[in-house]
Amino acid sequence: MFINPDTLIIDDSVEKLLIIAKTHPEIGILSPVLYQKDGHSLQKHFYGQLQNLQSILSRKIKEPIINLKKEIFYTQMVSGAAMLIRRQLFIKIGGFDENIFMYLEDDDLCRRILSIGFKIAVITSIKIIHLEDGHQTTVQKRKIYYQSQKYYFRKHFGLLNMLLLLLIRTPYTLIKTRK
Repeated sequence: MFINPDTLIIDDSVEKLLIIAKTHPEIGILSPVLYQKDGHSLQKHFYGQLQNLQSILSRKIKEPIINLKKEIFYTQMVSGAAMLIRRQLFIKIGGFDENIFMYLEDDDLCRRILSIGFKIAVITSIKIIHLEDGHQTTVQKRKIYYQSQKYYFRKHFGLLNMLLLLLIRTPYTLIKTRK
C-alpha cells in the first residue's frame, strides 16, 4: 500500500482493500475514493485518463464518472496518494520509475500495469481523506511537474512527441512565469 503522509485513513480502509484484492485477481491497482479536507467533496481530478498529447491540446482532461452506487469502477489512472498494488506485480514491472521524482509517477505506474493486461479500479465503499498539504511553492511544483512531464512523454511517446509537448507548453509556461 502506498499512501501519502497527508492522508487520513477512515475506518478499516486498508483491510477492505486487501479483501477486495484477494477476490479480484484481474485488478492490478486498487484505490479508495479520495475526499477533500471537508470529508464530503470528491477529489475527481485524482482519477481518470492517462496523459497524452490529445488531452493536453484539448486542455480538457475528461472527468471520470464516479458512480458511488457501484462498488467498483474502472479507470486508466488513480492517484499515488493512496493505492494498493500486489507486491509481485510491483516487482514484475520494476516498481516506480526513479527518474520521476514526483508528479506523473502514478500515471507511469498505471500505464505499465494496464500494458500487461491488469485493470485499475476505484473501490467506492472505501474512503480516504487527502489533505494535499504540500510544502512547495507553486513555482517549485510547476518546475517539478514539467520535468516529470517531459521525461514521461519521452519515455512513453518518444522524442518527437516530447518535443511537440515542449512546443505546445512553451507559450503557457512563458505566460505563467510573467505572473
